[in-house]
This record gives sequence, structure tokens and C-alpha cells, in this order.
Amino acid sequence: MPELLASTTAACLWLDDHSYASQLLANNAAPVLEVADYVAFRRQAAALLASDVVQFSLTTVCHAWLNEHPDLVATMAAKARAVAPLRAMLSDESLRAHLVATVTALRRAFVTRPLVILLPSPRAWVGITCAQAGLEEIAVGQAEADKAAVYVAEFLRAFAECELDGILLAEQENDQPATADEVTWYQPVFNVASHFRWKAGLLLPGEALPIDLPDDVDFVVARSAHGVAPTCLIQPASVWTDESVVASKVGELTYAEIPHDAPPERVLAVIDNLRDGHAK
Repeated sequence: MPELLASTTAACLWLDDHSYASQLLANNAAPVLEVADYVAFRRQAAALLASDVVQFSLTTVCHAWLNEHPDLVATMAAKARAVAPLRAMLSDESLRAHLVATVTALRRAFVTRPLVILLPSPRAWVGITCAQAGLEEIAVGQAEADKAAVYVAEFLRAFAECELDGILLAEQENDQPATADEVTWYQPVFNVASHFRWKAGLLLPGEALPIDLPDDVDFVVARSAHGVAPTCLIQPASVWTDESVVASKVGELTYAEIPHDAPPERVLAVIDNLRDGHAK
């Protein structure tokens, strides 16, 4: 994690500001499918909120892409196997080209800030894409996660020339890894990250579990410090709306998702206070 933040300030405030900026700057319609317009949108958000890390959410763009490409959704739904929808989506060359073009443009626009791709963990992405394809909800175990990790790893190779600093695998709150072995299901993804010298992080939206993480996990984004892994501490959502809520702080790394409906005056005040190490 220190290497990830080498080009920023010593104390890092990492903001997931897409939803809030979309509401504030783009009438809830951020232009995620237009590269130049999207980069201009991200520049506006950066000027206003000044996150120390530039985060690009693959889930957000993929969702918008599928809404505009029903033919791809039909392809995803063509086979009933659990991992088939994810494989079909990640194999779509037009979607890949758009994502790579967007990340490349973001790198050029934000030369001095760490650029991190946010994507679902392989186990989470299986369920998400099954739902997007209109298939029944399934239980994702090791077999499905192992296959998904291979497809995700191959997909991530498309970003080899994008000069990424890291990837952040987001778990679902109701289905986080229960053991260290479950995290190793993502080994192909960690191998790709290591090969391209990207830092690999794990986002745990629920209560962090007291498990030892593999050495391949360089940092964790969680609600509480996670053992020896550097932790970006997630701030409670209520910090943006309730003046009585005090921010949590461990070390110099803070992660916060700004709700889309947070009052602008409160948002700026909280950002200032988080940078000072507390919320008023």
C-alpha cells in the first residue's frame, strides 16, 4: 500500500464519489459510455472533491453497457451454467475496448494520482452477471469461483498497457470469504496483478473476519483494521448526514463512499474533517 500511495500525500483519503458526483454534476446520468465526456466528468469531480486515488468502477460501466446492448445480455443468458454469463460478458471485445480506452484516458488525465480499478471479486461477479442475464440466483462455491477467477484474470490482461497502480476486488456484504482458503480461490487474479506489478486489494463491506489473508493481498478496505494487512478504513455512511457521527481512523488510510443524496455543504465539511483525522 505505501507504494500505491507514493505519488500522493502521506495521509490518503480515498473517495468512492461516483454516485454523488453523478447526481451533483450530471443529473444522475454520468456519461460512462462516452470516453471523453466521462473523463471531463471525472475531472470535475476531482476538482471538487480531490480524492487521493482515482477509482474506476467496472461494475458501473458494465451495467450501463448491458442496458445499451441487449444482444450481449441474450448471449450471456444463452447457457445456463453458472459462470457462462460472466465469461460471455468479459469476452465481449467491444466492451473490453471501451473499458481499456476509458482507463487509458483516465491515466493520461490523472498522471500523478494512483489509478485503481474497482471490480467485483470473482465469486461476487458470478452472482451479479447471472442476475444481469436474468438467470436464477445460485450459490457460488469453490468450483464456480475458481473458473470465474481464470476468466477475470484473462480479462484483466487487456489492461496491461494502461499503467494501473492497483485493483480492488469487492466482496458482497452477505457473502464474504469465511476463511483464508476462500481468498486463494482468486489466485489467477493475484498472479496477473503481481505480473503487472499492480497492488491487489480486497474490499470487505461487511464486518471484517479474523482470518489470515494470503500474501498476495497487498491491502484491505474494511470497517476495522485487518491484522497485518494495511487497511483503508471504511467510514460509516451516516458520517455524511449526521453531525453527531464521528469518523473512524486508523493510521493514514481512509476510504469513504459518498451517498448520492448527501448534502453538498456536509460533504465538503466531512472531507475537510477526514483530512484532519476526525469528523465534527
